[in-house]
Amino acid sequence: MDKMPTLVEFVAAGGKLPMVETIRRDVPKLGRNKECFCGSGMKYKKCCLLLERAIAQLEREQDTEEDMEVKDEE
Repeated sequence: MDKMPTLVEFVAAGGKLPMVETIRRDVPKLGRNKECFCGSGMKYKKCCLLLERAIAQLEREQDTEEDMEVKDEE
């Protein structure tokens, strides 16, 4: 197994750190116990928070699969 380089070794070898992607929200961020923005009358944590987390997980899995396909093509 290859040893992961330290940050100093990585930078000294001319490596660049990956940029962090900024996440933009279509709706304002709400506290878990606030009323949901969708108008259901339910708390956010029992309403749209679960849906948003599920969507984010699916997007991460899709991105991982796409990354693997690109590596297979190389």
